[in-house]
Order: sequence, then C-alpha cells, then structure tokens
Amino acid sequence: MDCTNIIDLEPLIKNWAWTEYQKSGKDAKKHDYKNVLLKINWSHTEFTTFDLEYLNKERSKGQKSQVVFKSIYENNTKESQENSFTTERTTVSTCTTALTQGFSKGFNVELKLALPEDIMEVTTGFGREVTMEKGNEETHEECLTWTANSSVQVRPRHRTTASLVVTEEEFHCDFSLSVRIRGRIVVVLTNLLDNNSFLSVVEGSIVKLLSSNSDIMKHCTKKDDSLIWSVTGKSKFRYGVEQHIKIDEESLEA
Repeated sequence: MDCTNIIDLEPLIKNWAWTEYQKSGKDAKKHDYKNVLLKINWSHTEFTTFDLEYLNKERSKGQKSQVVFKSIYENNTKESQENSFTTERTTVSTCTTALTQGFSKGFNVELKLALPEDIMEVTTGFGREVTMEKGNEETHEECLTWTANSSVQVRPRHRTTASLVVTEEEFHCDFSLSVRIRGRIVVVLTNLLDNNSFLSVVEGSIVKLLSSNSDIMKHCTKKDDSLIWSVTGKSKFRYGVEQHIKIDEESLEA
C-alpha cells in the first residue's frame, strides 16, 4: 500500500476538534493537548459505498495442483483386489486486498466489497462479499471441503497409489469505487490528569471539515450535502477449482 495516497481522517478530525475547543474560552487554554483524550464518535457519520468496478482482471496462466490426501494399496496375492478410497479434506481459499488510494479511520477502513462475478462463478468459498477492515494489505481465509468416495482396483503383485488432487488458480484485479460521506462528526474531550473527567464535546459537519482540506479534495468532489471520495485498490484471490483422483501403479516383483 502506498501510504501517501491513504489519508488518515483521525488526526485531521482531532486537530480540528482541539482548535475548536481552544476557541471556547479561558478554561480550555489551561489544558495541554498531550493531557487530553480526544475520542471520535463516528455514529453520526454515514459512509455509503457505490459504483464498485473491477478492472485489469487476470487469471493465473498456469494452474497449481496439490495432493491433499494419498492412500497406498499393496496386493501381494495372485488375485485382483478392490479397495475403497474414501476421504474428506479441506483446503484454504484466500482473498488478499489492499487500498492504493482512499482513506482510513485510524487503523480501520471497514469497506464492504461485493465479489467479482468471475469469482462467484467458479467458487462459493468466499460468499458474496468481503470486508476490508484495514487499508493495508490483509488476507481473508475461507475453508473449502473436498470429498472422495470411489473404489480402487489393485492388480495381483502390484502397488497402487491413489491421490486426491485439488487444482487451484489465482485471480488478480484492480478495483475502484466511490464512497459517499455525510453527516456530523462528534468528538468528546476528557482530562487524562483527572481520571478522564469530562471537558467538552465538539461537533460539526463532516463535509465542511473535510472539504476544507486541499489534499482530500484532490480525490473528492462535493455534491449537495455529501462528499464523494474516489477509492482504488487491488485484490488477489486463490481458490480451488476442481478435484480429481490420480492413480499410480507399480509392480511388486523385482
């Protein structure tokens, strides 16, 4: 993640709240910033995601296979044998996301992304959406169960190996979306030197506050009572697409 394109809203809001608090009267000027806790209440601020689009889609050119279960059967008799090959195994599907442009709220982003149709067509392991908790690279894991129930024929004086093989592929893409921000921001100030005793509450329009910042407005447009923020990022998916049973045979006779 290029942090220069990810703007953290928390310090901007806290600095604004502190400045407003200092204007409130003589008592406010008695306190030092380092001795005051500023707690942001986001419950009155609305973040709505829309116009999600996936771009530059690319599937892995070479699929990878992994053996998730193997069973070996030896027949030292003169007659053919039939054996049951039954197993249930799980593999891990991963979805890795990262922002390349956007905003965070401290360590949090909390953006919900509907999955690309390309992914939903080939696997159900991820559900229908993934939530980005943080702006930096993070990986979500989901388990997918594979089952096998078949018979294996073993010829006389032969060793037969049956393997459950799962084929995986990767899918890479970029994404872009818009986030509509509106409502009010509330900051509660308490005195750290006096058992977090209440000092003040500062509140104001989140749109008015953010739109006064020139760096933010490079990525935003103001529309009515809202701010529309353009967000971009990258996604990488790895998942199983098919299973097959591989049979290998060798003679037990020298």
